[in-house]
Amino acid sequence: MHRSYDLWIAYMENRLPEAEREEAERHLYVCDDCLALYLRVVDQQSVAWEEERAKVVTAEVMDTIQSQGQYSGAKLQMRRERRRRLIHYTVAASLTLLLMSSGVFQQLMSYTESWRNAYEVADQQKVPNAEKVMKHATSLLEGWMKRASFN
Repeated sequence: MHRSYDLWIAYMENRLPEAEREEAERHLYVCDDCLALYLRVVDQQSVAWEEERAKVVTAEVMDTIQSQGQYSGAKLQMRRERRRRLIHYTVAASLTLLLMSSGVFQQLMSYTESWRNAYEVADQQKVPNAEKVMKHATSLLEGWMKRASFN
């Protein structure tokens, strides 16, 4: 005689009295249909157990996250700011390396040297302001003296 589906669930959950349990075990050795039914119960119960365990684990993880505190607005903003700075520094360093490898900085240095040389030449050709004032004052005095001597 075949056993019922509910009996195999009770057997699997260890809810049967010891004598009935031993009789069910002996029956599994001789009845292929009941063994197949028992294996189907085990598969279904294991799926249900896995789903239940997944729910429990999810609840535990969520409780842990809430107990540790999620990122507050200030912490999240600070994290975003750090990430933004890191991106900016990375871009700046990359551009610097690119410009250095392409020779742009060397060309700028040659331009600054030519500008420096041009300013040095201009400085050498400049006449100091005091000397200009002295020449102008001398020419004025000479003009007045010439007028005074003609009179």
